[in-house]
Amino acid sequence: MCSPPDQGIWPIWCYYKWNGNPKIDLRTWRSFLPKGDVYVRIEFHCPDKIVLLSDYELWFCVLNHWYLPVSKSDGDDFKKEFPDQPFGAGERWSSYAQGYESAFHDKIVRSWNRIFQLDWEDEHITGPIQQKSIIGWIWEIRYEWVKSHKLFFGNGKIS
Repeated sequence: MCSPPDQGIWPIWCYYKWNGNPKIDLRTWRSFLPKGDVYVRIEFHCPDKIVLLSDYELWFCVLNHWYLPVSKSDGDDFKKEFPDQPFGAGERWSSYAQGYESAFHDKIVRSWNRIFQLDWEDEHITGPIQQKSIIGWIWEIRYEWVKSHKLFFGNGKIS
């Protein structure tokens, strides 16, 4: 993924596949959206070289500052290597400003590169390739990429 086109621009989060299905219908998420609010589902196809794809489920390791082990035994080894470090997201974030042991923090950050290995499977860590949900990040959606769009309404109890 390249640098933002302008300073202050945030990337757009999009879905590439959901549960292995490339035909995604976000209307199934309506119950999570405020009732009556209007949303648009946009289907588009952009050049591969401008989108950064990652595993949706594994992205939560990054969000929560968790170590992403390559295997169950790797995860066990990590806990043995750093027995005195906090492993809950809340504990980790609250102590973040105080600084981590460098080796601990560096190993966690390096492990996050695994979210980009879309063909990686491990029964204890990530699902089968055919069932993965894949998200993408892009800087813009150009008009000429748009294949279809459809309005839908939130019907949730969120106000």
